[in-house]
Amino acid sequence: MYKIASLFFLFSISLFGISACASVQNESVLLREQVLEKEEELEEGKFGASEFDRKKNKQQNEKAFEYSYEFIIDGLEPSDEKEDGLDFEQIEILEKEMIDLLRDNSQLEFLKDEQIESTVALERRASNDVANAIAVMEAFGFYSSSATFKIEESAKSYKVFLYLKPQEQYRVDTIEIEYSQGGKVPTGFLERKETVGFLFGKRVKSKVFEFPNALPNIEKGDKAIATNIIDAASKLAQPLRENGFPQAKVVSSAYSVNKKSHELNGTVSVNQGSPAFMGELIVAGNEKVSSEYLQNLRPWKYGEVWDDRKLLEYRDLLQRTGLFQNVDLRFDRDVYRAYRKKIRKNKRAKSTEPSEPAGLVEPVTLPILLTVEESTSRSFSGAVFYSTDKGPGVNASWEHRNFFGNGEKLRLRVPLSRDETLFSAELKKPAFIFPTQNLILKGAGGYEKTDAYEKDFIDFAAGLEREIRKDWWIESLFHVDKVIPKNDDELEYYSFRWVNTVRYDRRDNRQNPTKGYVGLVRFSPLVGYDESSFYSMAMEFDGSVYYPLTKNVLVAARLGLGVMPGSDWERIPRSKRFFLGGGGTVRGFSYQELGKHDSDGDPLGGLSYTLMNFEARIKITKEMSIVPFIDSGMIYDEVSPEWGQNLAWGTGIGLRYATPVGPVRFDVAIPLTGPNKSMEKKLSDFQIYISIGQAF
Repeated sequence: MYKIASLFFLFSISLFGISACASVQNESVLLREQVLEKEEELEEGKFGASEFDRKKNKQQNEKAFEYSYEFIIDGLEPSDEKEDGLDFEQIEILEKEMIDLLRDNSQLEFLKDEQIESTVALERRASNDVANAIAVMEAFGFYSSSATFKIEESAKSYKVFLYLKPQEQYRVDTIEIEYSQGGKVPTGFLERKETVGFLFGKRVKSKVFEFPNALPNIEKGDKAIATNIIDAASKLAQPLRENGFPQAKVVSSAYSVNKKSHELNGTVSVNQGSPAFMGELIVAGNEKVSSEYLQNLRPWKYGEVWDDRKLLEYRDLLQRTGLFQNVDLRFDRDVYRAYRKKIRKNKRAKSTEPSEPAGLVEPVTLPILLTVEESTSRSFSGAVFYSTDKGPGVNASWEHRNFFGNGEKLRLRVPLSRDETLFSAELKKPAFIFPTQNLILKGAGGYEKTDAYEKDFIDFAAGLEREIRKDWWIESLFHVDKVIPKNDDELEYYSFRWVNTVRYDRRDNRQNPTKGYVGLVRFSPLVGYDESSFYSMAMEFDGSVYYPLTKNVLVAARLGLGVMPGSDWERIPRSKRFFLGGGGTVRGFSYQELGKHDSDGDPLGGLSYTLMNFEARIKITKEMSIVPFIDSGMIYDEVSPEWGQNLAWGTGIGLRYATPVGPVRFDVAIPLTGPNKSMEKKLSDFQIYISIGQAF
């Protein structure tokens, strides 16, 4: 309900630290004065030697003692009188947040390990925490509040009770926003344009930016929660930096409370700075990566209204290429300072004349400076995997991320296992025609054997990949292949396949997401020929969602559906049909095991499928997690599937160990049902999967 952070107390904590140090110092001075006083009394003969020794021994015995403390909030009661009155659960949360914040700034807590040698010093610590408690209550909007303490003595131990007595929460009345130049839009911004459209953008005149006249998400009558107000004020400058004012910032804020009306008022001052257009890109530090390539990647055009988001987008894009160790991106401050100096000079020269209306000065065009530090462009990687259905294997790859000097990425991959020997190559040329469009060329060939089919093949593909909007990607690849099946009932064939994928990805991390979701839709028309022609149109949907239940528990779920209308099931080659089963789909079953089988017990694949996965990723250490899961799915030999019917179910538990390249996965799964509704195939005992990366 209330999110209180330490931002509001940054200044207060400093005061608390000074006060705490002063407290310790005062205690030390007090004890030193007491010792000197007793020595003077001894010299003056006020005490006999035995009496002095007795008192000295008593002081030494009482020199250090322990104490505990408890914070108690008194006065918060549930109320139904007002629409926004607090209920029991909300009060419980509020009290916990207040006590947590007080404990974070408490001298009783901060100095509890320091020896305390008198009740006077303990009272001083408690008194300082009374002030801290009042500040905490004010941070939550309880400005007419009080706090007291009580110390109870038991043997050589003391306990401090600190009572917080919050009264009615104050409300927000009026918070005004003041802009240094009147909050007016420069004339040069009135004709600004923006790109609109989903697939093919077009330039249209954009709406005129309006300066905020109130704090975001803060309205009249809201509870006067300090951190909410401070957080809202800190966000005032961001819209300005995204709409033409690169140096906009909040310079000051002042608040006052009316204890009669129980309301808070305030004023936030914003220096909007000078307006600016985005200028040319000046590149430095690159040696092997061409400047032309870096120019082509920039997401802005010369003369666009300044937008900080463009720079953040560009920086993120450069970092994702893997070509640079460091990327520094900023506007030319010398040009900005010279412009500001010129403005001030003109104002002084016209001091005797009517000044230009505030906020209507023409913008400056700011060059943008890019300084990069290149990293190595070549890398070699290898991974060992194992599963009971496919056996052991090795996946070796070599990558060059700047093959022709323009960020071209060439990747060669050689997976080797008992049932697979092939070679694949992929070349991706970024910024092809458009900054966010990539040209993709692929080639693969070799031998592959599964329980479903055995084949020699060669495949070539070419196409485009493009980011059409933030988080939206499309990919279109045209494949040509030749396949020589080893199955007796299939002939050598050629096929032409056009694979089109639309993906919407809102995951925070693609290798190991902790929140977000991703969905894709794929359309793949296919035309092939052996002795006669065959054709199909594969249509698939695959979506996953990742939801954190707590800090250490993540729930992940996935749904997949597919249909393949076209030629009859018998005419579609086995290797072009749908298959399910294995570590990436339904765990507990062998690779491609689900669905109909032939007389030899080999899976035949199908023309439609249903797939569901559910798992809980429970973190037990920083690197280690345990993952219970349950999977289900089925392959159907009809185009119109029995959605959700006759599903095969598998379950198990896994371990994940986090590494820089992704989590190492170890899963053990058992089948709960047979791989098909007829139960013709014997159930496997269990399956083991070891690899890098999550199952989905």
